[in-house]
Amino acid sequence: MARLNTLLRFGQTDPWLLTNGKRDELVDDLYFAIYGIKRDPHHEHGADFAKSTTREGLKRAYEGLKEHLVCGDKEHHLEIGPQTLWIRVNPNSQEYYYQFDNNDLRDRVFVTYADALFMAELKEGDIVKCANCRTQFVPLRKPKKGKPSYCSKRCANVIASRNFRANKRAKTKKKAAKKKPK
Repeated sequence: MARLNTLLRFGQTDPWLLTNGKRDELVDDLYFAIYGIKRDPHHEHGADFAKSTTREGLKRAYEGLKEHLVCGDKEHHLEIGPQTLWIRVNPNSQEYYYQFDNNDLRDRVFVTYADALFMAELKEGDIVKCANCRTQFVPLRKPKKGKPSYCSKRCANVIASRNFRANKRAKTKKKAAKKKPK
């Protein structure tokens, strides 16, 4: 789910609006989403990945994924370029795995997104919007009916703080109203 949520978050984060530090964090997150490991320039795909993650490459991938996320259709047609399919054996586990590869970030994001959706075995409605920031995400637990869902602890804490302050103001007003002489 972490990889899928990373891609959902990426589809809602305009890379042109990010500072260089935040852009680097986004690139690290994308690397993890695509390859399942922390970004490593010495990894076999590190150099190609670095070349494809220009601001223009990120913008193109973002716009394509964003278009898919906002259209709300049940069926999507995402054009991708030529791919190479690698079927390998993991030297540690001796298990087979496959990987699609090409040098276009947008295509990598699309293939990874489709794979993550498929592997997560999601149903329509399993992707929800955060009650605070409106970011789409897949909750780790099924949300309770009628209760808001939050994409992160940060969003949940923002709302909890707002509610706490509102309750405190209401209690203060109530106490003040009781103390006023008639």
